[in-house]
Parts: sequence; C-alpha cells; structure tokens
Amino acid sequence: MNPIEKTVVVVPINEEIGEPNAYVERQICDWRTYKYEENGEMSLLRFNFAQLPDPRGVSKTQSIRPLQIYHGGTGKHSEVVIAVISGIRRGLWARSRCVPPEMVLKRCKHFQAPIHDAAKELICNKNEIVEVTVGKGARTNRNIDGVFLFSVPPPELPPNMSEQDRLNFMADWVCDFVDREGKEQLQKLNSEAKVRDEKALSDSPAQFPHEDPEIDHYKNRAEVIWTLLRRQWPLLFRANDNLSKAKSEAERNHWQKQVWLGYIIDHQSVFGHSPEIRQEEAIGLWCDEEYLALIRESPELRDENPEKRSWELVNGWICKGYYRMSEIELEAAFNRDWNHKPGLHKGNTLAKHARQLGLRFAVPRGRKEIRKFDDSAL
Repeated sequence: MNPIEKTVVVVPINEEIGEPNAYVERQICDWRTYKYEENGEMSLLRFNFAQLPDPRGVSKTQSIRPLQIYHGGTGKHSEVVIAVISGIRRGLWARSRCVPPEMVLKRCKHFQAPIHDAAKELICNKNEIVEVTVGKGARTNRNIDGVFLFSVPPPELPPNMSEQDRLNFMADWVCDFVDREGKEQLQKLNSEAKVRDEKALSDSPAQFPHEDPEIDHYKNRAEVIWTLLRRQWPLLFRANDNLSKAKSEAERNHWQKQVWLGYIIDHQSVFGHSPEIRQEEAIGLWCDEEYLALIRESPELRDENPEKRSWELVNGWICKGYYRMSEIELEAAFNRDWNHKPGLHKGNTLAKHARQLGLRFAVPRGRKEIRKFDDSAL
C-alpha cells in the first residue's frame, strides 16, 4: 500500500514518557486486517508507520563516518558511503489500554474508504477495543512504529485473567509477534540478497581461473573507493582517525566536534552547499575559531581531489564490466556509458589511469596464447 495516509495516535498518560495526553501525526506505510475467529469476524486492525526524518539537521552529537557496506549473501564489498548515524533504536516495547469504539472510528473518518470500512467492521457490536502501540528505543511519540487495534483478543490469551494482566499479556504478545515478524523478514531479505549476490558473482566474478587465488575484484574496487573518498573528504577522515585514537573524554569531545565541522566543510566542497545543520548548533558557527581554521586549511588538502573520470571508472568497473575489457573495448564502452564524445577518452589512457588508481584488470596481460595445431581431426 502506498504511504499516503496519516493518522493521529493518542498516547495514554504515562509518567515514563513524560508526554501525557500527547498526539503525534504519523504517515501510514502499511495497514492490514487479521481474523482469528472461525466465523471470519475481523479481530485485529493494524497500522505500520513510516519513520519520520529528523528535520533538525546534522548535529555534533551524531556519528558521522565512512562505512563499508557488505552484500548480505556473499560477504563481498558492495558500497562505501559517508553515513550520518542518528543512533540505532534498540529495545522493543509495547503499551496497551482499552479505548471506546467511537474513538477508533473518529480517527479513521478522514481516511480513504478501505481503511474507514475496515474500522467500522472492527468495532461492529463491540463495547471496547484494546489498543496496543509498539515501538523501539526511548518511549517517545517519535518512536512509535505501529498500532494494533484488537476487537477480539489473540487465541493464546489465557482465560480468567484480571484486566491489567490481560493488557500486559497483549502488550507482550504484540512484542513477540513483531519480533518474530522482524526475524522472518530479515531472513527473507538475506535469502533474496544471497540469490542476487550469487547471480552478480556469476555474471561478474570476483576472480577468474587465470588469476591468483588471493585476487578479489570486489574488494579491490572497495579499497580504491575508500582511497578516493579519503581524498574527497579529507577533514572528515582525519577527524575520524583521531577520534578513534582518543584516550580521554576531552580528546573525544574535541575530535567529535572536529568530525562535525569537517563534515560540514567537506560537504560544501563536494556538493557545492552545506548540509542541513541543527539551528541551535549553527548559531555562531561563522565566528567559531576551529571552524574558521579548518576552512583556511581545507584548500591545501584538496590539491588531489579526485576527478570525475576517476569516479566514472570506479562506478562502472564491475557493474559495467570495465575490469574485463581490453583497451579498445574500454574506450568505446566508457565514452558511451558516460555520454562522452566518441574517442574523447582513449582506451590506453583510461587503462593507465585505472591502474594508477589501484584498480586491477581481469584481462590477462601479454601476448595471447597461440593454439597448437590439432591434427587428430585429419
């Protein structure tokens, strides 16, 4: 289902959250119904919410570093990226409470017909609905990932439970359900990734029979990308290198700020504009001595900023098959793939530049083997 709906989730009063009677508007990325009863009666209406982007911009408290992303199935390097990590939300939680049926219908009255009709079916002839909100990380509104609305409790619910025990059981049931669902989804994604990787390796092998056993063209490409990014983002890489070696809290705080400042300045150089910065932290940046010192130093570190041709070679090295081409084939393919005029980049020049970058060709070098005459067919 397309993420076109929005909902308002009423968060129950809870001192742990610190947001009593709060409302949060979230975008629905998926919704579905479940039926536990043999008579086909709808038992559960479930909404999954899309994650909200952080509109506040990059913060000095975030982790900003280059990462190597691996294929799930084969372990081969896939991509090297500059990542801004806001923090991983760990710890699944759920809250449950009873809500009147009319509240459910009120929330869904502005939705498109399928959702509104499902809500009406859910509450038909019901005196109460059990609402379970589920999320990860801190128990805040922003971390709500979904809502389960039960008109009929799950079949595993033991009989003769008190009201509070029943609500606790259903919160635990939802946590277990979401956890199992997540593991199954991860297993499916890994299986699909393995199939894709096996096909990719079949079409574009990491090593050929004529090559040394230690050669891995995927790893080689990733190492070259890492080197190019280090030249393209010099302040960020240097600050991260020093942050990893910091021993005291003062050192870590210093280099954490240097990472943030370096990312801002390098981003400006790479993309032509600064990244979005949290407003409260951006105030006074123009007169920050560390920031101004890095701006003055930045041009000296960019004398060898990688050219466009380098990135075009690296990006097409395996997926476009450059690593398997002769110089004549490379010239024709490279100029065609990147919309250059025919013959603008010569094959011998491209091959020489690729080797200077550290890229390894899979084509055997030297004179081709002369096949011996086979007179057995005479």
